[in-house]
Amino acid sequence: MLDNRQIKPMVLWTGGWDSTYRVLSLTRSYSVTVQPHYLYDPGRKSVERELEVMRRIRDAVNADESRFPGRIAELEVHDMGAMRNNPEIHDALADIRRRRHSGWQYYPLSSYIQQQGLDGIELTAQKYDSLSVILDGMLEPFETPFGASYRISGKHQGTPEHTVFSRFTFPIIDVSKREMHTQAAEHGFLPLMEETWFCHSPLKDGSQCGTCTPCIVSIRGGMGYRVPLKTRLRYRTRTPRRLFWAIRKKLRRTFG
Repeated sequence: MLDNRQIKPMVLWTGGWDSTYRVLSLTRSYSVTVQPHYLYDPGRKSVERELEVMRRIRDAVNADESRFPGRIAELEVHDMGAMRNNPEIHDALADIRRRRHSGWQYYPLSSYIQQQGLDGIELTAQKYDSLSVILDGMLEPFETPFGASYRISGKHQGTPEHTVFSRFTFPIIDVSKREMHTQAAEHGFLPLMEETWFCHSPLKDGSQCGTCTPCIVSIRGGMGYRVPLKTRLRYRTRTPRRLFWAIRKKLRRTFG
């Protein structure tokens, strides 16, 4: 087992399923200190829930050296408000979005990583993430002290994809959510995985909304068992409801 606390793998941690799987896999398999980073967005309703989840998981791991020889360092929180505009990354991501389905979250992530000099930080996109489609055929494998990972190949320098994503590494882009579930159960850390949070717009009662992108991706990825029935119903009826509100908005604009 590797024992090198001086090497600190950097992971973008959100308190969600995928990034937590990576943090727990590292701390279970290696005597290493993981350095988690979190981009704080005060406009996101789930921020406090995410921070609390990460605190609980960090405390549990650091208190259980028999199962987790690795440690989780204090979370480094980066305020999105301190991010400087980056027209190059903005325009590159806009180009990608014209061709592929992609969220705007990669603009602040990539811009801030460049601003802070955090090249090589791990972004935990998984097998069926939209990012795996965007970067299909552009990634190359490489070895790290903590197993295999992927990065965008230098052959693609000059492309919008390279501009946005070349500072990241992708250690679990070949692993699905279901495979993470299986491996977490086999290695004994599934209970901690079940504490993760993935909804960006929780309802007033604290349950998941079922309609935000993380909810949709998680439910499609086999995580529907983790949400209440009403959340699954909101997920299944999200398209008709969105159509209703769009029509209602258009009618109001037309007829006042």
